Amino acid sequence: MANEMKDCGKVGYAYVPVHELGETYEPRKGLSRGTIFPELDLPM
Repeated sequence: MANEMKDCGKVGYAYVPVHELGETYEPRKGLSRGTIFPELDLPM
């Protein structure tokens, strides 16, 4: 199996920036919006 995986490419690295906790929605509003974080509330 090692020889089969040799040509699959390189391993990916994730970058996740540190997130500072700011204001959050009240639980009821967060449940209706799908997130408690206003920064992530992106209406489509």
